[in-house]
Amino acid sequence: MFMLVRKDIQANHWSIYVGTVFFLLLTYLITLPPTIVYLLTSFAIIFSAFSYDDKVDANRYFLSMPIIKRNIVKSRYLYSISIMIGTLLIQFIMMLITQFVFEVDLYVYSWYDILTLIGIGFLMIAVFTPILYYFSSITNAMFSIFFLVGLLTIVMMGELDKVLSFTDTIIFNDIDPGFSLIVEKYFPAPSYMIFIIFSGILLYGSLLLSIYFFKRKDQ
Repeated sequence: MFMLVRKDIQANHWSIYVGTVFFLLLTYLITLPPTIVYLLTSFAIIFSAFSYDDKVDANRYFLSMPIIKRNIVKSRYLYSISIMIGTLLIQFIMMLITQFVFEVDLYVYSWYDILTLIGIGFLMIAVFTPILYYFSSITNAMFSIFFLVGLLTIVMMGELDKVLSFTDTIIFNDIDPGFSLIVEKYFPAPSYMIFIIFSGILLYGSLLLSIYFFKRKDQ
């Protein structure tokens, strides 16, 4: 299974990962919301693995090998989780270094921001991955994901407006603290741990669903 994870990592050239680090740094310095940048960047890297498999028809090749089908799906989930946590860790370290070197007043993740973003990352994987396994066409899967993202964005902006108490309009660059406040609003104490457990349970259910869809594709 770890061979499959390594395959996913190597699907992108090393320059993509280096470029991603510079992109995270640049967007941070120009004060784009790091939470949004983190979620979009992580999903883009994860999606690239699905796109690569679709391009080279990798799943057909792996299915011809003595590999248990569920391990193919498990490895993709492990890869996705690694990307989400790895990107978050790099972004957090970059924040600390930037604050130390440049002495600028930019947003830095707190421990509850980190737990919140890990939970949101799990939810993203839990929702989007079964869609990518359900559709035979990656284009159809992406249209479905874009539609869901649009709906979720509308709902999320409404919730952020409530917890951050914006007076007239939502200030896009100031939304970062709002995500953890939403967790506190809807989950009982200890909110962040319960949120992580909740998203982890959904992630496991998503894994089982993706395995079912993947096996069904091959029938």
